[in-house]
Amino acid sequence: MRDKGKEVIQDQEETVVKKPKQEIDELKEENKQVKTKLSECQSEINKLKYSRDGINKELVKKTSEFGKLKQQIDSIDQKQREARVRITGITEEEGEDLTKKIVKLAKSKMGMKKIKDTDIIQIHRSGKKKTT
Repeated sequence: MRDKGKEVIQDQEETVVKKPKQEIDELKEENKQVKTKLSECQSEINKLKYSRDGINKELVKKTSEFGKLKQQIDSIDQKQREARVRITGITEEEGEDLTKKIVKLAKSKMGMKKIKDTDIIQIHRSGKKKTT
């Protein structure tokens, strides 16, 4: 009977003490692994935040540069518009050299004695063809 009682006590000790202790040890190990993974994830998040901050700074810088370039382009466009001259009423001739024609007109009718072909950057006709 004593042996039987000892067995019962040992079974109860196994059930009441050892199994829960083993389960606690397993949970501790699992918790340790979860903490390690969490730490790795947090490290990765920090790297991504740092990278994002760098990208945001670069974006702000590029946006500022873009704004400055846009202002420069607008300024250049405005200067080009200021330098444009529109001349109307000039008859169009077959095979004409429009640049030479305008230089000749500027010298004879507008008093621009020093104007040369190279002073004209771009020239073109607009509207309907006018002939005599």
